Amino acid sequence: YRPEWGSVTLKAQRYQTLQDENGTVEEPYARLPQLSINARQQFAGFSSKLESELTRFSHSNKQEGTRLVAYPSLSYAIERPWGFLRPKVGVHFTRYELANSDSSQTVRSDERTLPIVSLDSGLYFERDSTLFGRDMNQTLEPRLFYVKIPKVDQSSLPNFDTSENDFNFAQLFTENRFSGHDRINAANQVTAALTSRYLDKENGLERLRVAIGQRFYLSRDDISLDGSSSERSEAGSDLLVTVGGDLSHSLRLDSSYQYNQALSKTERYNAQLRYNPAPGKTVSVRYRYGRDELIGSGSERDTLRQIDVAGQWPIAPRWYAVARQNYSLRDKKALEQLAGVEYNDGCWSMRVVGQRYVTDLDKTKNAVFLQLELKDFSSVGSNPLNALRLAIPGYSPINETTGN
Repeated sequence: YRPEWGSVTLKAQRYQTLQDENGTVEEPYARLPQLSINARQQFAGFSSKLESELTRFSHSNKQEGTRLVAYPSLSYAIERPWGFLRPKVGVHFTRYELANSDSSQTVRSDERTLPIVSLDSGLYFERDSTLFGRDMNQTLEPRLFYVKIPKVDQSSLPNFDTSENDFNFAQLFTENRFSGHDRINAANQVTAALTSRYLDKENGLERLRVAIGQRFYLSRDDISLDGSSSERSEAGSDLLVTVGGDLSHSLRLDSSYQYNQALSKTERYNAQLRYNPAPGKTVSVRYRYGRDELIGSGSERDTLRQIDVAGQWPIAPRWYAVARQNYSLRDKKALEQLAGVEYNDGCWSMRVVGQRYVTDLDKTKNAVFLQLELKDFSSVGSNPLNALRLAIPGYSPINETTGN
């Protein structure tokens, strides 16, 4: 439900873990149910926001409970052609009613209240330039982002749905490095970043974008994933660099590089080249490297080197082929293979997709999706759209493309 002031969502969610009975992957908590209410109001240049959620977490062999989250915040944005300033204050409140896995009765309650203060700021500079013989607008965009959150021990709180987010450029400008609501990091830190873009004067395309950023810790206080208080060992995060842009109307390059200054080693880098001349026509090649990554679903860590090739392409009038191969250079084997066909008749569409993927070490799973979809009506069969969107960058559902 989406009224003018925000949104109301009610859902129930349960997971099925695709592994054999001896698998090591833990089954996630089920949400039975989850009620989310989000509200936003603008007044006199201020923006007030409320994020709230009430969830009952259920599990077959772990502690169950109900979690209430309320995060009201107030921000003010000063936007000018030369830059911006966005101060924000908020209070994150969380309360738990916890029960044993074999009982629905509450055995204890716990709660956490944390004030959060942030300040986002940036400047815009622009000049005329050229790139590859074309007239460009070149920008220079310095940005500073400050966050302050006090350290509060959270080891007595359960962990229903929290994990540590992947470290990337966008994550540099977030308040909390954890997903979910069960853990909130301590913070007294500032992120410094510099971005330069080349914008084509003729068509406005971003021909080149180069950005560099790093987070600096003014305090070493931190919170671990288990909720205990800890201290950071370094004065700053890894250095991040991203390079990308539209090389043409159909060809785009995206790449990122992560450097560990304390160890003087490359932690991660990846590069992707995607050719996408029209909806329903896309081919991409991606290379990924990680110096010390979790391998499979266990706790083993090793170097990661992967090549990922994926695509969607018309092969005949109304017919499309989809495919993906994710190959590990370290293990010299395919981690995921996907292939299928789609047919679009205008009034109805059909897709058949087969998928084979590694679940744990040398164990694999096979899946077959068959779906019939009627225009303006419901669909019948297993839905492969989420798998296709995740597997194929730039994938377009065939009922949203024009005929080829």
